[in-house]
Amino acid sequence: MNTEHDYASQLYRIGILNWQSMQHSGEAFFLRDHLKGKIGPVVVDVGANIGLYSGLALESCPSAQVYAFEPHPETYRKLQHNLPGIQAFNYGMGSAAGSFTMYDYADQASSHASLYQEVFTTIHQRPHRSFEIQIRTLDEVLPELGITHIDLLKVDVEGHELEVFKGAARCLQQGMVQAIQFEFNEMNIASRTYFKDFFEFLRDYRFFRLLPNGYYPIEHYSPLACEIFAFQNIVCFRK
Repeated sequence: MNTEHDYASQLYRIGILNWQSMQHSGEAFFLRDHLKGKIGPVVVDVGANIGLYSGLALESCPSAQVYAFEPHPETYRKLQHNLPGIQAFNYGMGSAAGSFTMYDYADQASSHASLYQEVFTTIHQRPHRSFEIQIRTLDEVLPELGITHIDLLKVDVEGHELEVFKGAARCLQQGMVQAIQFEFNEMNIASRTYFKDFFEFLRDYRFFRLLPNGYYPIEHYSPLACEIFAFQNIVCFRK
């Protein structure tokens, strides 16, 4: 009896470990569903990497206004090459502005690049390198860009997601953000952030896990049901 396989299958059915593609993860479904019928929706992609998510947002809604933030210098150049028509910025987001150390694999630029060294020393257990990046806050940057409403805020920053939301506290409190998508996974062990932290900070939002073709509601916080440190995409809609 393969109990480990059975457990993984059960997790997949509630939107966990569905990492195989953007179709499996539900991101393709979500972008089509959320952006459908909108004219010029504003999509803010924090942790844009090489632009796969931003590109899919544009495929789902060609009139979308995409603002992509990627602090990794090598990855940022790929983002610019892949999506020359979007507004892309070579800095990251957090709860405070400044210069920070980022870590990545020693031999390649990757989507696992993180502000937390433990991501490489403990989780991936691979040789790594470090370099300096610039971090700003959404509360500081959005007024500069003239953004007063966000249809979708996507955050994928390898464990630093809660800090990004803290740096957007004012715009969240003002109701500027209609929907949020962020990853919750083992990187949150490195950053010492619990699902409970997100549930409390984003109290004005309804929580769901993304399924390949739908949403799995998280109506109440429960440690047993929520503190599962494995790949999952969380979607939050403003109440």
